[in-house]
Amino acid sequence: MNLSKLLHALEASEDFRTLLERLAEARAADAGKTLALNLLGAARPYLLAAVGECTPAPLLVIAPKPEHALQLFRQLSVWAHEPADVLHFPESDSLPYERSPMSLDARQRRLRVIERLAAFVRSSGAGAARAPLIVSSVRALMQQTISAEHFQNACMLLCRDETRPLGPLMAHWQQIGYEPVSIVDQPGQFSHRGGIVDIWPPATDMPVRIEFFGDEIDSIRLFDPASQRSRDPLSEIRIIPASEALPMLGPDAARRLRKVRGSADELSDAARRDWDDDLEAMAKGLRTSAQETYLHYLETPPVNLISHLPAGALMAVDDLQAVAAAARECEAEIDQLRKDAIERHDYPVGFIASLLYLDTAGSRTTPATRSHPVVKVRPHLNLTFGLYEQTFGHWQEMFASAPRYSGKMLHAIDNWRERLNAGERLIVVSRQAERLAELMAERNMVIAPQEEIGDEQFTLLSGVLAEGFEFSLLHAASGPAANQAVVTAVTPAQPQAVIVFSDAEIFGYARPEPR
Repeated sequence: MNLSKLLHALEASEDFRTLLERLAEARAADAGKTLALNLLGAARPYLLAAVGECTPAPLLVIAPKPEHALQLFRQLSVWAHEPADVLHFPESDSLPYERSPMSLDARQRRLRVIERLAAFVRSSGAGAARAPLIVSSVRALMQQTISAEHFQNACMLLCRDETRPLGPLMAHWQQIGYEPVSIVDQPGQFSHRGGIVDIWPPATDMPVRIEFFGDEIDSIRLFDPASQRSRDPLSEIRIIPASEALPMLGPDAARRLRKVRGSADELSDAARRDWDDDLEAMAKGLRTSAQETYLHYLETPPVNLISHLPAGALMAVDDLQAVAAAARECEAEIDQLRKDAIERHDYPVGFIASLLYLDTAGSRTTPATRSHPVVKVRPHLNLTFGLYEQTFGHWQEMFASAPRYSGKMLHAIDNWRERLNAGERLIVVSRQAERLAELMAERNMVIAPQEEIGDEQFTLLSGVLAEGFEFSLLHAASGPAANQAVVTAVTPAQPQAVIVFSDAEIFGYARPEPR
């Protein structure tokens, strides 16, 4: 299911065109000026998908909590013309000041986002790659990552028929985080059997089999990890790092860690063994089981995802006040975890976890009692609801909550009929689309569930949408010409409004969130 055909209605409105002009000015000046929109929460994925579609640069959307970011990612995927352009940058599932590895899924998703941004930078100019729309939570943005320079230098492009000595090649893979195994069955691994090398870069959905004839690459193919059978041939493959914490940077990091304030002798016996083992492995340029724990010492100066955004990229916050509150909450949690870890003698007193504090207000300085660095966040777009005196446009008049029926289906169907007669266009997205079609047929309203949106005045789709909204085309248009443009883009029936319904409005009892 995809709702991107409805983006044209918003893109034709005068307020949206003015928004794009102001965002273009902010991108050109790179001044970090924030535009505030008084926008209903349910309509934000709709607007963000349209902004992403019309902006020739990456768009980073910051949500307060991890669950908010995941839901926003899923909704944006429904609204985007190209769902593959919408990416989720997840937070690490290991807690700060705990020596535990990041999950494979989180590591893979984070590296895919970084590679997508790197690919956009590499392709700038003629034939540029499509700009990604990235969703991140505050917590994910506070976590350090690999620098763009180190990421780019670690990447390797292998082409068919080129010469690559196998020994140095595999040594490099270990230096950028790959694990040598007998059989490759997950991203971040490689294996070697005679003249055949298997490797699974995090950016690919399947592993790659590279066959050598001497030192010459004879063939490159994707293969099925379950059956081990070769699939599609490739002319080239880009090998990206398998970790944000590169083992090749370990020797310098080990020297920095040995200078950390506080004696390793003060650690508990188990922590001391882990500390010594990790420093010994890093000094040799080897991978440790919790490599990301030491990112602060591997990457200097420390960076987060924002450092990977190219010039002219846009940043939007789902709710600036909520984002700032989430950042403060995370900082308090980090401070407590650090205190607990030192009291347990897990780390030396001067050890700093791989985290950054966020400055969303512009006036914050690093407190003397805190060692974590601070990174400024200057969004271009703030979607906070309720900023009546600081916003421009008619967003509050354009968008309203969709009517709610609390499971009263006969009332819902009768109301839909009235709205159709009044010239409104209805889009119903429901897990129960087949059942709704049956109920409507009993009321002499024959609507068949569809796979995608057409030009019909009433469209019934089987799918999942978090929340619906009402979009007034009368308020969106300005003048006869603009009104005609909006109407034509939606449907020949010339509706006065487009109303999107989800199961929350049809069956739910919860009140709509204004945020």
